[in-house]
Amino acid sequence: MGGIICSYGGYHVFFTYLRPFLEHDLALRPDTLSAVLLAFGVANCLGTFAAGFVLNRWFRRTLPAVFLAFVAVAILFLIGGGVRLNLALALIWGFLFGFIPVGWSAWIARTLADKAEVAGGLSVAVTQFSMGLVAAVGGVTFDHVGITGNFAIAALFLIVAFILARASFSLYARATGRLA
Repeated sequence: MGGIICSYGGYHVFFTYLRPFLEHDLALRPDTLSAVLLAFGVANCLGTFAAGFVLNRWFRRTLPAVFLAFVAVAILFLIGGGVRLNLALALIWGFLFGFIPVGWSAWIARTLADKAEVAGGLSVAVTQFSMGLVAAVGGVTFDHVGITGNFAIAALFLIVAFILARASFSLYARATGRLA
């Protein structure tokens, strides 16, 4: 559940402040802003479809790798770049998010099949908790440091999500003698 909190938290600490970033930091006009947000949503849908295909084949490698990909994108946001690079990174961020709900749902189905309903309910609760937590943390950070602080916090959350995902696979394998 800690991995779920950190992965959703890492994603949402930036996503919550995506519009101000696009509008103020990248100085996008309203029509361009709307188009980018639409493209972000499409990228997220494509990521969700891709997640089913990729996770079905390479589950143990993919779920932790997605968190490292998020960290890389957050670091690239921190380093900065032109408008085009930042727009591409935002679309990648949206695409990668498709892997989080699909990945954790698959993790529950594979590792807790006999407790999937309880674990799924708990997953929803911790997901909502993480969004509330990072909205508050992200808001304070955004007010005091700006969007770069949100990128840094996102990277930290997602590094912890990577560690916890890897640990969950190891613990499951050790406890059951099977791979997830």
